[in-house]
Amino acid sequence: MPATASKEKARLEGLLTQVVSTGRGLRPFMVFHGPEKVGKTSLAAQAKNPFFLMSHGEVGLETLIDHGQLPTVPHLPELKSWLDLIEAIQALTDAEHSFDTLVLDTMNGFESMLYEYICHRDYGGDWGKKGFMNFQEGFRASTPVWKEMLRKLDTLREKRDMSVIGLCHTEVKSFKNPAGQDYDQYRPQLHTDQWGALHKCADLIGFINTVVVVDEDGARAKGKGGTERWMYCQNSAAAVAGNRLGMTQFPLGTAAPIGWKNLNKNLKEAKKNG
Repeated sequence: MPATASKEKARLEGLLTQVVSTGRGLRPFMVFHGPEKVGKTSLAAQAKNPFFLMSHGEVGLETLIDHGQLPTVPHLPELKSWLDLIEAIQALTDAEHSFDTLVLDTMNGFESMLYEYICHRDYGGDWGKKGFMNFQEGFRASTPVWKEMLRKLDTLREKRDMSVIGLCHTEVKSFKNPAGQDYDQYRPQLHTDQWGALHKCADLIGFINTVVVVDEDGARAKGKGGTERWMYCQNSAAAVAGNRLGMTQFPLGTAAPIGWKNLNKNLKEAKKNG
């Protein structure tokens, strides 16, 4: 057998020695989305030993702490640029610390910071049709950088055994239904390309909303209730959700600690029944 063929055979046989039958045991990457003031930040703050990174202008965590709605929660001052975010993730990856959960508050804010970075890096700060918005080029140019950030989060999960929670604002968008009539759906308020990359990384996409009962008595339907919050973990016509963990839907109760307790209970039951 020629030497080159022998080396190739040895290389292929070496690949087969790397076959595994188990996962890497990574802690979950979760994404929570829902309307404003529905309690996303308060819920994430109940995670095990959380550390928050706040995007520019998203300082709801500090407001909750200042008004006694949350205890002290470790966090950095609001990050002002995309490179600040990357530096913070790298610091958490490389430095010794006792945090178990990284909370990104919000992914929408960090997405905006990414576009600011790309616009100045690639288009000289021109947001117009000759710059960032030229045939949507700016969004496409941003996607590889966004994906690189997500890879850094995976490295963080693996190296530091941390969970990651990304918080997102929600918008109502029309879903182009190829099988029938289009309909409106709650979706994370992110560009299609950036959401697509995040969607692939997430082990759990949970939609948080209050339960509204519609009273159709009379000429015009009226909404009632709206105080009981639920997390929906499976995709539906009403909202984007989904998970790889076997979770369904569950109530979040009247307070954030109860909501987190219910989340953990649902997760353990799903694992047991899986």
